[in-house]
Order: sequence, then structure tokens, then C-alpha cells
Amino acid sequence: MGSFGKKNAFRFPEEGVIRCVLLLGCCLFYLYIAFHMGVGVQTGGPDERMRSLIPQCIVSGHILPSGYDGCAIYDTGYWSYAFYPQLLGAYVSAFFMKVAQILGLGVALTYPFGRLASVLFGLVTLFFVSQTVSLALDKSKYKGVAACGSVVILGFWPQFAFLCSYMNNDIVALSGVAILMYSMVYGGKRGWDLKSVLCLSAGIVACGLGYLNSYGFVLISVLFFIITVLSQYRENRKESWKLIFIAGGISAILVLPFFSLNLYRYHDLLGMNVFHERQLQWMQDTGSASPQHPWTEGLVSLLLRSNFVMDTFQSFVGNFGAMAIPIPFIFCLFFFGSLLTSFGMAVPAICEAMKKTYWRLFGMGVLIACAITIFLFLYYAVCVDYQAQGRYVIYLLIPMVIVSSIGVGKGLPVEKRYVRVAFYIFCLFYAFVTIWEFKSVIAIYGWNGVSASALV
Repeated sequence: MGSFGKKNAFRFPEEGVIRCVLLLGCCLFYLYIAFHMGVGVQTGGPDERMRSLIPQCIVSGHILPSGYDGCAIYDTGYWSYAFYPQLLGAYVSAFFMKVAQILGLGVALTYPFGRLASVLFGLVTLFFVSQTVSLALDKSKYKGVAACGSVVILGFWPQFAFLCSYMNNDIVALSGVAILMYSMVYGGKRGWDLKSVLCLSAGIVACGLGYLNSYGFVLISVLFFIITVLSQYRENRKESWKLIFIAGGISAILVLPFFSLNLYRYHDLLGMNVFHERQLQWMQDTGSASPQHPWTEGLVSLLLRSNFVMDTFQSFVGNFGAMAIPIPFIFCLFFFGSLLTSFGMAVPAICEAMKKTYWRLFGMGVLIACAITIFLFLYYAVCVDYQAQGRYVIYLLIPMVIVSSIGVGKGLPVEKRYVRVAFYIFCLFYAFVTIWEFKSVIAIYGWNGVSASALV
């Protein structure tokens, strides 16, 4: 018998080591894309030019940028993301841009440095998703295999990789959802303590100052926290209320000032009304038609008589550029099929977990949060602007990946060496497909980085 068949002839590296290598690989991949992307319709990210004005404005000295500041106003619609209070991503991008400025790098490099914020938030997302999977399977000998699988499934999901590579708020809120999911699993399984409460607060801050469509997860996590912490500390109400005040205090101190500033400046908590008013003013001043076009034929028509669902599905898996470059549909089926297959393997584990009260509460809460996210997405399409973009519901991917990774740990006989070898080979192939797709787009559409002239 060959050496491979001998006992202890081949040892897998520790799963923790493999996970670190995978996270490093994802980081290098995202950096590669970030510095190859341009800023055009096919070479850049959707809305990135408009979003990038805010960190540039901060770097230029406007520490609390207003939507009326000239440096924050886009040339179409008098639009400015500074009207919105979700500015966490902008401040982190501004930090990296300032570093580039201090290092004396030119404009063509300073701009991509702002994308490092998205790389950072993407890695935070991957870390907490893998930690959640590991925690959910803490009694399993092979929880590390499932955690590594979660890094690959999510890290090389085309749309996720794209969001990690250009300036956007979706990836900020995604990291918040991942942190919230971890805090809820930790608090439910091991009991709420200072660590899990701090994680909960961090998730609330990232979502609250990230993107509106993630607010369903904030609502559910807060309710789950209050219900479970009061249940766990029935005999010690003082401790439960202390943890509640810590979570609420940290979140309020870091989030509320931005919303209060909106009320003071614009008399508009979310900034949506003043954003719309500026658009109407632009239309009046220029005689132009509205750049926003809501679907006016009703929800049933939207879902059943248009390409909305299919376009959203394809974009959810991966559209590049300003949603102008869809990946081949066969790849969409490959990625989604892989996700659903491992998701299906988790069904027995889910049924078993539902016997416990806190898992039932957790599962119901996550389903409600997903429903709220979908509702906000549909409301925007029908009432504000038709946008069949999967990034608006990308938050659903976090719980889906967590459940799918649990399916890997519970459904695959990973205790058998050949199964683990086959699984890791599939992970490499999965990552290769995504890398190959991006390399093809880079070659075909001329992603050569940002030129200073393109920013003028």
C-alpha cells in the first residue's frame, strides 16, 4: 500500500491555519481587483464615483460633510450621499486616502486606497461568518472544516468579492450583519457577557451607519438580545440590565450623533426627503427628466411579468462594472447550486436544533429580518427607482452561507480522509472559477486601474 494509505502518513494542517491562509488569499484577491478596477460604467463599481466624493471631501477638510458642500455634490441630480447619515464607510475610506496622501502617492493611487475600506470590511465579514459556523458546531470535531468552507463559499462568491473591491456601503452593512449573527449565536449558546454585548454593539453600529436595507437585522438582533438576556439572568436582573445599558449606550453614542446632525441640518432623519428635493431642484434648473424611474405597474407585474426576479438573481450572484457585466448564467447556476446543495445537507441539523427554544427564536428572527430586507428592496423598486440589483438584498447571503457551511460540517462524512480531500479540491475549484471570471473581465474590458484623467 502506498504511503498515502498508511496511518498518519499524511496529516492535514490545522483548520485554523487553513482558515488564516484562506483569509489571506481572499485579501490578496480583493486587493488585486481593487487596484485593477477603473471608474467607468464597465470598469468601475456602481455609484462609486458619487460615493467616493464623500471620503474625498473629508480628506479635503470637511470633517462633517454636508450634502450642500460643493465637494460632496455629484454632477447629476444635485445628488450627494452626504445627505444620508450612513457615513462609516466614508470615514474609513477617508482614513486610507489620507494615508496615501501622507505617503505622497498620486491621485491615481489615492483613489484605490479608498477601496481598502471595503477590503477591510469584507475580511471582517468573512472572519465573523467563519467564527459563527465554528461556534454553532462547537461540539463537532470537524467544525474547522465547515468554518474553512464558509470562507470559501462567501469569500469567492462573485458579488461579494466585487463588493470587497470598490467603495460602497453594502459591504459595511454586510460586516454588521455578520457580527450581529455571531453575537446572537454566542449569546444564545454561551450566554450574554461583555464580549458578546460588545460584538452586538459593533454590529448595530456597522449596520446603522452602513446601509438602510440591513436594518431588519438590527431590529431582530436587538429583540433577540433583550428577550434572551432577560431570560438568562432571571435571578440577577441587575446584571441583565447592565448588559442592556452597555449595548444601548455604546450603540447610541456612536450612531445617534449622525442622525441628530441630519435632523439639525435638514430636518430629515434619514436624508431621503432632502435627497429627493435636491433632485427636483436639479430637474427644474436643468430641464432634465428624472434619473429615477419607479416601477409603476404594481408589485404583481414586477414579480411575474418582468425580468426583475431573474435580473436580481443574476446580480445577486455576480454582476460587475455598474451592473453592466453579468457573469455567464451557467456560473450563476454553479454558485447557487453549490450553496443550495450544502444548504440542503443542513436540514436535519436545523430540525434537531429547532427543539431548543433559543434556536427557534433565532431562526424565526433571521427569517423575519430577511423578509424585512426583501420588503425594503421591493418598496424601493416600486416607489422610488427600479433597480434589479442583488446587492440590495445581499444581506440574505450571510445566513444562507452560515447554514450551508453547517450543512458541510453535519452532512459530509468529513471524518473520512478522502472526503476531506475531495471537499478541499472542490473549494479550490470554486475559488478558481471566481478568479478566472474576474481575470476574464479584467482582460476583456480593460481594467487597468484608475487614471488621474478619468477622475477629472
